[in-house]
Amino acid sequence: MESPGKPAADLARELGVRRNQLYKWKEQLDRRGTQAFRGAGTRPEISDEVGRLKRELEKVKEERDILKGGSVLCQGARVKYAFMRAHDDQV
Repeated sequence: MESPGKPAADLARELGVRRNQLYKWKEQLDRRGTQAFRGAGTRPEISDEVGRLKRELEKVKEERDILKGGSVLCQGARVKYAFMRAHDDQV
């Protein structure tokens, strides 16, 4: 293998594959070059998950900004209850 100072058996053990699998991969790489391990690109389920997480992050950021923005909810109990009494007729 091309990893200097590291035997193929050790490398295979680290990667959790059989040693002969490393040799097969090396052969494919030598034979096909950059075309050896062409995949289909990004997996759709990962793209969907990334999109969901981005939307969730935006929502959480908005919630954080509302709470950080000096809202009455961030004030002490006395301020909260005074606000509630002042706006009791609106509830």
